[in-house]
Amino acid sequence: MRQQNDRPGLGEPEEWNAVVLGAGLPVWRPVFRSPAPTALTISADEVRASVIGRTGPADPKGLTIQGAVIEGVLDLSGAVVDFPLRFACCRFVNDVVAEQSRLRSLELDGSAFSGRLLLSGCLVAGHLSLHGAALEGRGDDGASLIGDGLRVADSVHLDEGFSSMGTIRLTGSHVGGDFVLDGAKLTGADADRVSLAADGVRVDGKVSMSNGFTSAGTVRLVGAGVGAQLAVRDASLLGRDAAGNAFVADSLKVTGNAVFGPELTADGAIRLVGGHIGGELTMRGAHLLGADDDGVSLVAARLRVDDNTSLDEDFIAHGAVKLIGARLAGHLSMTGAKLLGQTASAPAWSPIASGSTTTCTSVRWSAQERSDCRVHRSPAVCRWRVLRSRAPTTLAAAWLRTDCESTPGWR
Repeated sequence: MRQQNDRPGLGEPEEWNAVVLGAGLPVWRPVFRSPAPTALTISADEVRASVIGRTGPADPKGLTIQGAVIEGVLDLSGAVVDFPLRFACCRFVNDVVAEQSRLRSLELDGSAFSGRLLLSGCLVAGHLSLHGAALEGRGDDGASLIGDGLRVADSVHLDEGFSSMGTIRLTGSHVGGDFVLDGAKLTGADADRVSLAADGVRVDGKVSMSNGFTSAGTVRLVGAGVGAQLAVRDASLLGRDAAGNAFVADSLKVTGNAVFGPELTADGAIRLVGGHIGGELTMRGAHLLGADDDGVSLVAARLRVDDNTSLDEDFIAHGAVKLIGARLAGHLSMTGAKLLGQTASAPAWSPIASGSTTTCTSVRWSAQERSDCRVHRSPAVCRWRVLRSRAPTTLAAAWLRTDCESTPGWR
């Protein structure tokens, strides 16, 4: 280990107590690509020995390494670490491996990774934090972070400037708190054009992809469960998988609200097929600029929403909106929406069941302004009621169905 005598080092495993490497020095942030201080270059083997080579009890404050270059593979596979690990603003030259490990908590804030971060099967009793971290390495499979089956008792933070040049893979993982990706930049994708692969993930708290969240590839949450709110707003979904989807969440279950927008743009389709949202579905101000290979921007067949559904206030869909077999228990609002897409195979609307009032005032349909709404009260009784109709009766009314009683004032 190369460092000056007047600067603290790791020392022998039996000697350190809440070690802070680089304490009192200016924090070196490797994401700025500045030259690394040679005095703070250490080997991964030294770190490993300090983490798992102890014989006595550890200080509950744990191990903190700040501003260091860590050379070599840091292999903590299968390790049991009963104290916090903090690597602040460090550069990891090679892979960091903690597969099948049991950790108290893991903080990697502000650190940069030239290799991969491998956490499959890891159990973290506290939180996992990568505030402002940069994942610059990726494997042959295109992944920068692999955490299949990862279990974190508290929250997971990939936010505050977090970036990844490869796929984030968290298939079948469990997060006991929140999963936060606010401001994250996912600039890479795997061979399937996926930037976030989190099929089957279970999050007991909220999932947030907001405040400038950007994904160059598709976001996948197929079969995921969210215990609170799902929020995707002030976000850019720039990727499209082979089928043209930007966000794929078939069979998604959200206990609270699902919020897409405002200031959400998606270059591909958003899929919520067979999902269940226990609160509201809101897409106010969402701009669905792309569509899948069938020309559909919002694919929500058999979706169940237990509260209101809002596709309004400058909601824009350049492709069709497909809600075949969906059941909406609350109000459906489309005031100010713009439905611009319709093809022979994908009409702009498709059958929907709504349990309450349907409001569709000033809807732009395929570039023509309409101020009406058609309601099919029952599949067996073909009676239509029109609200303030100022247009011909050819507004594809057959594609909108509701099970509700007619609203007073409609004629």
